[in-house]
Amino acid sequence: MRLLTCKQEDLCLILIWLGELVKSLMIPQLLKVYLLTICTCSGAFVLYTYLSELLVKVVGFSQSAMGFILLAYGGCAILGNLFAGISPLKLNAMDNAKKYTPDFTDSTVSVNEASFNVGIALANQIGGLVVITANFGITFNPLFAAMFVLPALIVLFIKS
Repeated sequence: MRLLTCKQEDLCLILIWLGELVKSLMIPQLLKVYLLTICTCSGAFVLYTYLSELLVKVVGFSQSAMGFILLAYGGCAILGNLFAGISPLKLNAMDNAKKYTPDFTDSTVSVNEASFNVGIALANQIGGLVVITANFGITFNPLFAAMFVLPALIVLFIKS
């Protein structure tokens, strides 16, 4: 029965939190941060999701070698994310959250974290469509990965 009841204070906290989320979606500078996160993550995952198929069908590696290759790739991806990928995106989100939403930085950073998931979902969907489309196929996924990153590069050069 406790699950069905909600204290008035709990409802107020939820409404305040939702209001903060909506506010963080209304600030153009933060939308730029979220777009950078979505595009960067999408670009990586369009290729990453179908990497095994690409390496087997296009490059010519054997299916039995994929476990070792993907393990090595995963290790390198971890190292790359510690210095080049994820950390700068998260730092950018934190810096902008402190600057534009100092009273609710946690909500702003939460939206940025959700942007990673949006990017992964978009990448998997678009990458899958590219793979099954008759005129494209797996060899076009690197091109589509680059196309996902292109809006992020353009947004970086637009002044706020």
